[in-house]
Amino acid sequence: SVVATGGMDSVLDIPYGAVAGEATALVVTGLAGNQTLQAIGLPIPVRAIATEAGVRLTHSSPSTPNVDIYLLAAGGDINAADPDFTDVPFGASTPVLSLAPNTEAGYDIYVTATGSKDPAISVTGFTLAGGDNYDIFARDPIGEEVGPQVLPINYDGDLSACIPAT
Repeated sequence: SVVATGGMDSVLDIPYGAVAGEATALVVTGLAGNQTLQAIGLPIPVRAIATEAGVRLTHSSPSTPNVDIYLLAAGGDINAADPDFTDVPFGASTPVLSLAPNTEAGYDIYVTATGSKDPAISVTGFTLAGGDNYDIFARDPIGEEVGPQVLPINYDGDLSACIPAT
């Protein structure tokens, strides 16, 4: 159950059954006040593959309408590209994408409003090593942040940095 800070009543009940040998990331996103609060459960790859990197992108920003997602080689021109994923609604994820490791130039990831080429989120020069497993979440801003933000989780790294300060 999810309980609002200082509260005692559940604002979201999450049915979950653990399965031996499987790992799951459970992300709670949305706003309790406007009925967008939801849990997104995503299976985590439990075995890294040295010759590839796994990346999954999730639209978890409840104040953002449907989006297009572009994944380009670093320096690629978004205006010359078609989106890799179109009209992605809040709460939806891409499959885990198998990408070639690229620790020098990296990749550019752009998230735009559906049908637009104007990035709301730009992640440029995102480098990946073989065996990396990432989930990348678009989230609402917190505090003085402006516009949607990115929360990357590297399951092979330090997960304490995944919890934004409030």
